Amino acid sequence: RRPPRSTLFPYTTLFRSPPTASATDSPSPAIAPMDLSLLVFNVEYGGTKTTDAVIKDIGADVVSVLESYARLPEMAKAAGYPYYDYGLLLSKYPILETSQADGLYALIEVRPGEAVALVNTHLDYVKDGPTRQAQGVPVEQVLA
Repeated sequence: RRPPRSTLFPYTTLFRSPPTASATDSPSPAIAPMDLSLLVFNVEYGGTKTTDAVIKDIGADVVSVLESYARLPEMAKAAGYPYYDYGLLLSKYPILETSQADGLYALIEVRPGEAVALVNTHLDYVKDGPTRQAQGVPVEQVLA
């Protein structure tokens, strides 16, 4: 059973931390694939205990939460996620420090030295490109 306005994605692309270069380094081994589930869930206006229960029931590895407002720590605790980030992510894996990302993405450490980059965004349903173009807004303004 899945809630409306949520999407569960299997995600398997991994990124390895860049190795330190040295003359004696051998090539790094291939990255082993793994399954990683991602739930994108608009909980609408901060969500409720019911949305917390849905997140817990689905049990995705990482949850990209939209409209959590100030409830993210409460949601993480209620749904059983040990890691959360105010970029609106709940995770069963550590969320690495991303201060250089300016809040644009987060890195989830899925194995030591291996991380997945995740972006969480909430698109504007009023000012989206096709709607604005249908309203006669020039392409240059839509893209600005």
